[in-house]
Amino acid sequence: LSPRVVVYSAANGVRCLGPRSRQRLVDLICRKKGALRTELQRVSGKRAQIRDAEWSQALQRVLDISVSMKPLRQELVGPASGVAGGGTASLVDVEDFLSRYQAEVVFPSGPSVPVCEDGLGLEVLFQRRQELGTAFQLLDTNHDREISLEEVTACCSVLNRRLTGSQHVDPDRVFRAISQDARERGPVSIERFCDFWGRMDLTQYQL
Repeated sequence: LSPRVVVYSAANGVRCLGPRSRQRLVDLICRKKGALRTELQRVSGKRAQIRDAEWSQALQRVLDISVSMKPLRQELVGPASGVAGGGTASLVDVEDFLSRYQAEVVFPSGPSVPVCEDGLGLEVLFQRRQELGTAFQLLDTNHDREISLEEVTACCSVLNRRLTGSQHVDPDRVFRAISQDARERGPVSIERFCDFWGRMDLTQYQL
């Protein structure tokens, strides 16, 4: 259930990092993609391309990495798209770089759900990905990849047997929170559930 990169291509033959280090860095880029987009757009202004030194410094700031990223430029971005001002500094196409990094949540039952760039949502998904899988499978009792009000009610009924009256969980409130629509009574899809999970602060949320 860990978010994984589904679109990632490096220049052929370029391998500066080991598999584990590469995956950690790619995960970090995906987690911070929204903030990276904001910072790279600030640096580039109206330019479509920026110098690799500017790209490296932007990544260092957003990812909180102290070492230069320039040695990893080809592995993370691909071949240089051009040379700045006839000099030796290679250019990085901002949108091309960002488009290489897409994340999705993969469920054991087969479906995969693309994750939006929302910084907070993606951070929560990465931090709480194990709980996400457990919660969805606990609620989706008929394994149809959707969560119905009836399933939420049944789950809350089991939970409430272990709780006192004042602690009882209201299934209607739970379902409204998951569906993110007080009027919605239809089943909640995996996509909507992941969106709910990514936007919910589990350290503060109370039913």
